[in-house]
Amino acid sequence: MKIPIKKYPNPVVKDDIPKSILADPKFKIKNQISILADPKSKIKNQKSIKTIIFPESYDKRIISAVKDILSEKICNVVLIQDSNNKISGIKSQKGLTFVSVSSSEDFLQEYHSMKLKKDADRKISVSEKELKDPLTFASMMLRNNQADGIIAGSVYSTTQVLKNAISLIGLKKNNKTVSSFFLFRFPKDHFLGNRILAYADCGVIPVPTAEQLSDIAIQTSRNFYKLTGLKP
Repeated sequence: MKIPIKKYPNPVVKDDIPKSILADPKFKIKNQISILADPKSKIKNQKSIKTIIFPESYDKRIISAVKDILSEKICNVVLIQDSNNKISGIKSQKGLTFVSVSSSEDFLQEYHSMKLKKDADRKISVSEKELKDPLTFASMMLRNNQADGIIAGSVYSTTQVLKNAISLIGLKKNNKTVSSFFLFRFPKDHFLGNRILAYADCGVIPVPTAEQLSDIAIQTSRNFYKLTGLKP
């Protein structure tokens, strides 16, 4: 018995796109510098160098990326280390800081007090154990303004990363919805032309309510403008 193969329509070609859209200048990439067009120059021209925490320092991919980051002097790096996972493959150098979760006592009382609001019977030992987790520890460092950002998700799941960020760092004022977006930059020879498009939300809320969809559109538009300098 032959299994019928579903035939899909031909992909969209340039002639199928309305000329009004193709000609609209707001969809075109202008000659202005955007973080996507020249990210290294954009970052290096900042007034102060940023500090980024990498809690998944036991991942070889992270170490490889950190080496490139330090070589290019893109930012200062904090690598979180714990007793279960040793950091290897990188030496101490300028711009690199190793922080052990054993110093979690610095955040213990604050973390414990935060968690008590949700769990009145929580024991201090439970909070101490949770703080030994590199991602949780990194989130507390960011909460206490000891860094400018965290990069995680190569080992931790999206759910774990978001849960820590929401509960320990919180949302920006007036933001009700946490969402994600992707930026696609098309080359000059692509049928869509030389432009950047944003797609949201494909990772966090794939089936949003009407209110959430509104929040996602607003947040994505703002971030699109910040990253590209183009009007959404």
